[in-house]
Amino acid sequence: MKRLTLLLLVLLSAGVFAAIALADTPPPPTDTTTTTTTTAPAVVPDGVVLAGVAVGGLAPDVAAQAVTAAFDRPVTLRFEQTKIQVSPSLLGVSVPVESAVAKALTVPPNTTLTLRATVNTLLIRSFVAKIASRFDRKPVS
Repeated sequence: MKRLTLLLLVLLSAGVFAAIALADTPPPPTDTTTTTTTTAPAVVPDGVVLAGVAVGGLAPDVAAQAVTAAFDRPVTLRFEQTKIQVSPSLLGVSVPVESAVAKALTVPPNTTLTLRATVNTLLIRSFVAKIASRFDRKPVS
């Protein structure tokens, strides 16, 4: 009998605690209408220039494409009468475009930001060695 009384007391206590917990919880909303909010797409503030590229007013993906395109343009090297066009990828150039555009989204209008590119020094040394061997002059005897 004592066990049954103890069990009933525990169940009653659990029921009371559950009722208190449920009483403190607000009832679910009865309104079934759904409110949809739309936010304007994030754009880079007007007048922002990133690494010489005007990105103000552009959406982040468009701004990233513009900066990437600027850094993907070949560079022309000239030596005497010879011109050599070098693609940045040949030298292992990489730029943190995504993080730079994220930063551009947070600055005030008319801000100019720089962008630091990195290069692969091994690729540059290899390229320079090839070019040097092409232009090394042998002494005339």
